[in-house]
Amino acid sequence: MKLIKHAVLLVALCSVVARAEPSVPFIGDLWSGIGEIGQDIIDGIRNATQEGADIAGDFLHHFQNATDEFVGDAKEYSQSVLEELHDGVVKGLASFARNVLLTLENLQQTISKVSNNIKRQVLQDALDVLVRINATATELETDVANIGIELQQRIESHRAEIETVLNQWSKSQLDTVDQETDGAGVKEAEQLINELVLRYGTYLNSCAEEVELRKVGFELQVSDVIEQYHNATTALAIQIDSCLRSTNSGRSARNCRNGVQGALANLIQAPKNLEDLKAAGAQLISSGLQGSVCVVQTLQELANEKLSVEIKIDIIIGQNKKAPEYDSTTLPIGSE
Repeated sequence: MKLIKHAVLLVALCSVVARAEPSVPFIGDLWSGIGEIGQDIIDGIRNATQEGADIAGDFLHHFQNATDEFVGDAKEYSQSVLEELHDGVVKGLASFARNVLLTLENLQQTISKVSNNIKRQVLQDALDVLVRINATATELETDVANIGIELQQRIESHRAEIETVLNQWSKSQLDTVDQETDGAGVKEAEQLINELVLRYGTYLNSCAEEVELRKVGFELQVSDVIEQYHNATTALAIQIDSCLRSTNSGRSARNCRNGVQGALANLIQAPKNLEDLKAAGAQLISSGLQGSVCVVQTLQELANEKLSVEIKIDIIIGQNKKAPEYDSTTLPIGSE
């Protein structure tokens, strides 16, 4: 878990570098400004695993000796880390689901052989909870595995809607200029509109990255919850095994009940919490770009800038307006 969280901070650093002007002095200043926090990130990754040490060493080398090439590759580098994070969360969730299923199946196969009522009742309580966890964990595993693809499709759909509206507006403005100036003001108007479209395309890219980071936050939340319940499931399995191996004496039965109930207490909220995670993932996908504060602000700014461009286009039309055409058989008023 510590490796995952440090790696997310690594991605944030890569994102900063990717957006920066390719300047070696800038990188040096940024690294100095990060100070102990930056070193903690690197140390955390290095100390987690040997693989983490390789990642940390490579990143530190490139970051402190930044070149234009590294700045250009930073986005690709961070994307690679994000993919590794996603795969790690999916694998952790799959491991948890297997742990729950094995514990559940073992209990289903043996509970019928328990003759002591105290032991049977507490084991049945555990079985009921495990059944509920198993159903939700399996669904959550599928949801998390597919969230990247589904979210990207949603983002692309929302972006296409925004771009369609912007393209329609652009065409309408250029058609007006063409008609009013007989083509004379089109080039100047195109420059204005193209600059606006390109700039806001870049802004939308940044908003998409914000949504990606929200996905990372969701996956980290899943990872935290799964780690907690994976350990709790293992503890419950140990108590169940101990209970099944114990005698049917009154004392053993009470110890069995207390042990299983104690372990089960750490899993009682698991079904609800897993359902909440499923709902959060579905909401993230459903919202897509439209759920991003970045997009809301960007579209508000775009609306204001479109008005500004329209005013400038009116000026272009006024400066290039074609002379009125007269019927060859009709003289202008006052020309006689």
